[in-house]
Amino acid sequence: MTEEVAQYIINHTQPKVSAKILHDIMLLNEFGLMLPDRYIHRIWDSNEKLWELRTKFARYNERTLFFSVLCDKFLLTNCFRKTSSKVPQSEIRKAENILHEFLQTIGGKIDD
Repeated sequence: MTEEVAQYIINHTQPKVSAKILHDIMLLNEFGLMLPDRYIHRIWDSNEKLWELRTKFARYNERTLFFSVLCDKFLLTNCFRKTSSKVPQSEIRKAENILHEFLQTIGGKIDD
């Protein structure tokens, strides 16, 4: 989890939404990519294998973008409130940049 994701969750204006995001992250940690479509979705507009963790609570549609890295581990890159039908390109590019920085630090590549 990046510092940005942690700060997004900690500083969210709605504590119940923060709790739901954390709950969904725990589900991702436990079940991985076997979670049903209501929780995760592949982002096809990305040059990498980018996924979104979908958190819905009341009228809030929160998204946490992530990559599968290091076997069964996930790199949670960024969070945002989804207000349109598509994931904004700026959020996709931000996630890809974070991934590339991560890969430079470990000197590797993501899992296929």
